[in-house]
Amino acid sequence: MAKLQFASLYQDLFQKSSDLIYFANSDGEIEIANNTLLNKLGYTLPEVVGNPILNFISPSERILYKKIVQDRINDGIDYTLELSLIKKDGSLLLVEGYTGSIILNDDDVYNRGVFRDITVQKKSDKEKEDLITRLNLFLQNAPEAVIIIDENQKIKEWNLKAEAIFGHTKEEVKHRSLNEIMIPHRYRDAHNKGMAYFLKTGDGPVLNKTIEVIAIHKTGYEFSISLSISNVKIEDEWLFIAFISDITEQKAIKEKTEKQENELKQSQLLNEKKNDFLSVASHELKTPLTTIKAFSQLALMVGKNKADPTILSYLEKINTQTSKLTHLVNELLDVSRIQSGKMILSKTLVDFEPYFQETINNIQLTIPTHKIVILESVPLKIEIDSLHLEQVITNLITNAAKYSPGKEIIEVTSTIQNNSLLISVKDYGVGISSKDQGSLFGKFYRVEEIINDFSGHGIGLYISLEIIKQHKGEIWVESEQNTGSTFSFSLPLTK
Repeated sequence: MAKLQFASLYQDLFQKSSDLIYFANSDGEIEIANNTLLNKLGYTLPEVVGNPILNFISPSERILYKKIVQDRINDGIDYTLELSLIKKDGSLLLVEGYTGSIILNDDDVYNRGVFRDITVQKKSDKEKEDLITRLNLFLQNAPEAVIIIDENQKIKEWNLKAEAIFGHTKEEVKHRSLNEIMIPHRYRDAHNKGMAYFLKTGDGPVLNKTIEVIAIHKTGYEFSISLSISNVKIEDEWLFIAFISDITEQKAIKEKTEKQENELKQSQLLNEKKNDFLSVASHELKTPLTTIKAFSQLALMVGKNKADPTILSYLEKINTQTSKLTHLVNELLDVSRIQSGKMILSKTLVDFEPYFQETINNIQLTIPTHKIVILESVPLKIEIDSLHLEQVITNLITNAAKYSPGKEIIEVTSTIQNNSLLISVKDYGVGISSKDQGSLFGKFYRVEEIINDFSGHGIGLYISLEIIKQHKGEIWVESEQNTGSTFSFSLPLTK
């Protein structure tokens, strides 16, 4: 078998070449390989000489390579290709180059290959392809509409969100002008002038800012969008990237919120004026009422044994009605203080059992139609605002008497439950429906079914609720119609 002979000059070029070079005989066995090929694959020359070149080619590419080599013997033309060569450690080296046949001594056919390592390049290309793929996926699936146009306003990119917002598919808008797609007629001249001004001066007032503009849908209706535009120059041509959101719903919510805020402010203003009126009116009424009551009581005392009985009865009625009006004025003052946050409790440590008994006795004097029975009373000391709490107990018991005509007994209890003082007032009167129980402590609320049968203003329970809340307690009702009601409140016990 003939041996390849190289002159020293060619031998040096062969060994120092950056390409991977080998020569194989007609049986495909390697007879010579340069240092670059050996170093890249990790072999020594003895390890490759005499081995078929196919042993160093990826198995999936061997059949194709064998066919290429056979064809090149027949036509004598070099063939350019990419190959995956197997390194000594089993990893693959990606190469690109050519292979062909050469005939020496008239009849010895050799196959030679000249390749360069493209592993890093391929990895870089793959990374770029992956990056482009990811960027394209991001563009197409971005939460905002993304539109790219050139300096002639021709649409280059139009993502899925843009299709959803404007109704046009990507194919429908490709290479069409942005003006005709999404800008209403009355704004197109201004848009064209803005683009021309930027191309002339490089200045764009709306660039890199978020603005609100009107756009047009494929079907013709106009709507509000949020628009942010960036620009970039590639190969002496400007590209403009628009990020767009449909803000129709946000605007509607904003307008609704602003309307509600304005209505709330108006309501608060009216409440403030109403509270001011209640406060001023109540204070102004207290002085003449006090005077009327004083004079009526004085007249009763002076005329007790001298005046006509009819006159005395009139004076009694004046005194009674004045007391009712004074009570109402005081309640209105309490409402005004609660609304303005000026109701302040003055708490002291109270021996509760005698305080409770005395309060019940005082109330009993005002309701001779009913008998108040204390079923249970607990001895303890508790920190309370005694005047305000007496107001609550009085209100609950007088309500019990009012709404249980003909039922003489009102039962009251005070017990300790869950580290709280629990006070209950039970009557056997008309009761309250379940639908009304949730609203019963509201300001000026009255039960519709009995509003014409019993007098009242719907203030007492509202005031009671606020007093108990300021004691950090709770108040509630349990009731059945035509059976009666039990009003209870609890006050936390401090350790």
